[in-house]
Amino acid sequence: MNILLTNDDGIKHPGILHLKKELEKEHRVIVLAPQSQRSAFSHNISIHNSIRIHKLDEDIYETDGTPADCVKFGVIGFLKEKIDFVASGINLGPNMGIDVFYSGTVAAAREGLINKIPSAAFSLNVWKKEPNFAAAAKEAVKIIDILTSKYYKNNEMYNVNFPNTDTFKGIKVTKLGKRVYNEVLIQRQDPIGKDYYWLGGEFPGYRNEEGTDFNAVENGYVSITPLSLDITYNKVYDEIRSDFD
Repeated sequence: MNILLTNDDGIKHPGILHLKKELEKEHRVIVLAPQSQRSAFSHNISIHNSIRIHKLDEDIYETDGTPADCVKFGVIGFLKEKIDFVASGINLGPNMGIDVFYSGTVAAAREGLINKIPSAAFSLNVWKKEPNFAAAAKEAVKIIDILTSKYYKNNEMYNVNFPNTDTFKGIKVTKLGKRVYNEVLIQRQDPIGKDYYWLGGEFPGYRNEEGTDFNAVENGYVSITPLSLDITYNKVYDEIRSDFD
């Protein structure tokens, strides 16, 4: 396969380098990734300004754009090859629960989905410890092979999260869990007395509920969550139709 590989941590980040190393053993890997950190950029795309793309080596490109830009620009004309799969990651830090709405890693895979290309986002559940990208990258290749051979049928994408370990207990198919953020707004003043703000706080928590991505990863399993573009709240949709139709 021709695999478009991107991330939101930057083209030199160990996560993408480990994933590239494992993927290119079986596939052609074309890297198009941000030149620097783009975490929490969500599905930001560059429509009001141009972006620049620089070739660093054969099949390796960096850009000053966003993760979603990397996929959008790549598949609609910059890359001449037909892309068979979009892989995003491996992200430093988990992308579970409502993280998927903030994540640039997940957004890149979602952009693949928008363009009807099989895609997956990969993240490692680690904050302060030494990240084990090597084990996650090897497992990611196996997951991609399984997904592409059997499970891409209805234009879906998959969000994959790994425990930070050498070995995994197995794989669980999960639902998005519930993230608990512990955020505070920090107000400070610059040297000339003008206010500025930082978003701070403690590391986020989660609700440990059976069947969720958080529960699976916390118990040593790889979590695979299928995602779609339709985020319609169908229960409410059905309830209010009679009043407005």
